[in-house]
Amino acid sequence: MTHKITTYDILNSFALLFILSNANLYLGAIPILQTIVSGLRALAVGYAFLIALPKLRFGKYTILVCAFYFIAGLLTIAHDGSMHAWAANAVNSIGLVLLVYLSMLRSPKYTIGTLAFILDLFIYANFIFTLIYPDGIGEEFYLLGVNRNSPGPVIICGMVVHYYAYKQGIRNKLTFLLLGAISIATPIIIGSMTSAVGCSLMTLFFFISSKKIRKIALISLFVFYLTFQAFLVFFQNDISVNKYATFFVEEVMQKDLSFTNRTYVWSDSYKLIRQSPITGYGMQDSEWFEEQLMVKSAHNIIYQIMIYGGYILFTMFLIVIYASIKRTIKNYSNLTLYSLFGVCAFFFMMIMEAYSMSLIFLILCLTYYSPEFSTEQEETK
Repeated sequence: MTHKITTYDILNSFALLFILSNANLYLGAIPILQTIVSGLRALAVGYAFLIALPKLRFGKYTILVCAFYFIAGLLTIAHDGSMHAWAANAVNSIGLVLLVYLSMLRSPKYTIGTLAFILDLFIYANFIFTLIYPDGIGEEFYLLGVNRNSPGPVIICGMVVHYYAYKQGIRNKLTFLLLGAISIATPIIIGSMTSAVGCSLMTLFFFISSKKIRKIALISLFVFYLTFQAFLVFFQNDISVNKYATFFVEEVMQKDLSFTNRTYVWSDSYKLIRQSPITGYGMQDSEWFEEQLMVKSAHNIIYQIMIYGGYILFTMFLIVIYASIKRTIKNYSNLTLYSLFGVCAFFFMMIMEAYSMSLIFLILCLTYYSPEFSTEQEETK
């Protein structure tokens, strides 16, 4: 049955466009445009709550994200943190996942079509700018962020959404392969090898048709992520004695054995967390991080969240992840397996970076609702 597009659908689509633009596009070079997009984002979030509140249509996943930011807000107030940083993250994240839910209630296929159009537009436009300005525009910023690692998470989300669109019949294999090629080429051109590896893995996973092999690949990447995170980030083992690890870091990821001084940042982050392990320091802006760590973030998402809210906030974050994965595993198909692989690739890339919280919650949101987005009913257990 063909979905009839209504004014409600169109308003949801524009609202998603405004929030995603505000959260992901770097518009600082044009202040008036940045102000306009920020204002439209505020209207979009207000619209989402206006629609959701009368019938309390928020969805379980949105409530979990709200709980995360409620706890983060309390901790930020308690530690006299940056309420501006908290509000910016909360508004974008909650508004985004709420709009995805509200749009999905009307039509999962239309929702995926909208997200695919927006993220494809971002990725292709960023690629064109990258070809023209491979070293960045102005002060080395890109359309999708302020540094060479910023486009990676947007691209991963875009690939997951595009795969959903492919399975829904909205896109085809050729458009996915073209997006895959651009997704790999973009980080290579700008020199973000961590993102290049993540995007390459996402593209290669597309060609695996067997569910059994997909599961093996998914588990392998997950184990690799946990091993990398534990031994290199938390324990900071010396990998110079292992020629395979050295080859992977220096040749594949194009980094030195300190991961471009990240090991020092991780060590300082660990010391900072030890001083306030339970409640952290509340959400803070980049200036605070520069004072504490001499960089704008902890360069690792786990350390970043631990700094924001210690074990309390990190536990809430794990609950959100668990809810997404649990629901997907109960209803798995080739589509849901691809989504889970996207989450693993995303977190693998976040070993080196602390990405936008709105994108983290978006990819987990897509995973949570992947059973609704799947049309492969014959493959679902």
